[in-house]
Amino acid sequence: MVDNVYAQLQEKVKELEFFALALHESNDVQDTTQLQIFLRRLSSNIELSEELAALQSLKGTTTGEDIFGKV
Repeated sequence: MVDNVYAQLQEKVKELEFFALALHESNDVQDTTQLQIFLRRLSSNIELSEELAALQSLKGTTTGEDIFGKV
């Protein structure tokens, strides 16, 4: 199922005119920081959408360099 969702997202990315990344950090119950990466996109037919592109765990520090490495 994950492969199917990933394949669909890859196809949608090919149609992009413009896009933006939105990042959100939160801690889970084990105090591990979870980085959520969202893709906001505008297609050639002016269709706006936002989808979760990835969920990454950050262990240890959460500096800008750590976040950049995950993105």
